[in-house]
Amino acid sequence: KPQISVHRDEQTPSGLLTRTTIGTVSADWIPLIHSFPATENYVVIPQYPVKMEIMKSMESRDVMDGIEWMGDKQPTLIHVFDINSNKSSKPLKTFQTDAFFSLHQINAFESVSPNGSKVIHFDCIGYDDGFIMTNKQSVGNLQLMRDPSCCGNVTGDMKLRHYELDM
Repeated sequence: KPQISVHRDEQTPSGLLTRTTIGTVSADWIPLIHSFPATENYVVIPQYPVKMEIMKSMESRDVMDGIEWMGDKQPTLIHVFDINSNKSSKPLKTFQTDAFFSLHQINAFESVSPNGSKVIHFDCIGYDDGFIMTNKQSVGNLQLMRDPSCCGNVTGDMKLRHYELDM
């Protein structure tokens, strides 16, 4: 079964780079995770319903042939890990939300709720479906990069999303 592993890299005083695995979580498929938010104390790993089939991509020599949107049957899971952990642990908490996909996060920070619990806030540009990753006219299209007006709407519907994760 595939696993999502989260690592923290640190430089020792002598200049060596060390890597510590701070968390793992099992997944039913190899998820596409392009980037993720982090705060002073937490790493937030969104597990989008976008499946990567590496062998299919390698056989066709086209990454997009191995990408499948599964949002019609799977939600997005949001796993939160302790960034300061010194051992591999399960997520501190996992949240479930409607299916969406994001390439980049805009902002992430922590606050304290009125009841005293920590809250993680993060903002991202979210796509309601996997169109941006499954449409061959979008990601990596050189014609589009040269002239954004060439191809119409190739990214699908996107919107700013704000999440508050009560820890």
